[in-house]
Amino acid sequence: MKSEFVTIVSHQLRTPITPIKGFLDLVLGGHAGPLNDTQRSYLATVQANVDRLTTLVNQLLDLARIEAGKVKANFQPTSMQRAMCEAMATLRQAYDGRGLELRQSIPGDLPEVRADYGLLIQILTNLLSNALKYTLEGSVTVTASVVEGFAQVDIADTGIGMSEQDRAQLFTQFFRSETVEEYAMTEGAGLGLSITRLLVEMHGGRIWVESVEGQGSTFSFTVPLAAI
Repeated sequence: MKSEFVTIVSHQLRTPITPIKGFLDLVLGGHAGPLNDTQRSYLATVQANVDRLTTLVNQLLDLARIEAGKVKANFQPTSMQRAMCEAMATLRQAYDGRGLELRQSIPGDLPEVRADYGLLIQILTNLLSNALKYTLEGSVTVTASVVEGFAQVDIADTGIGMSEQDRAQLFTQFFRSETVEEYAMTEGAGLGLSITRLLVEMHGGRIWVESVEGQGSTFSFTVPLAAI
């Protein structure tokens, strides 16, 4: 009942959000006439908050679908290398805009994994977005390796890190560290990492984090190889 309620409410919220976002884009694009600097600043603030609301609604829908077992996954031999490169390409402009270096170390002979390509992209994008959110300067390095029948991906940042107490609760739903949120570029609802954990576990893998306050974090996850 909870999942059904969340799904219905999220869909109802998405209905008005779509035209709001559409008309904002038109106005900011100059289709309703010229804007002065003050008007543009106000509308940009509205747009940023509409984007945040859209992300939250989408995350609620994802969570409800996963918990209800309604996520249809097509597990098949999949190129982890291709998925990693695509996810990084999607976010590279955002990294460049923040002056952060996005590095990679992906072996060319990395074996295929047994995964749903779309869900794999979502896992990688969520983790790269999280690293971007909590890295104020420096770099994020993405590496891949083979470990005991699994492909392991490590996403290491030079961000603010986190305490042992925060690490213990990090992948639970709606968890938000007050200390970490003070430094975040944008506020979150505490759903992104819990959804990522569920998606990794759907694949038969696991996810964990190693971190030291003030010295960055490394998020790692595994996905089984297609043939071992």
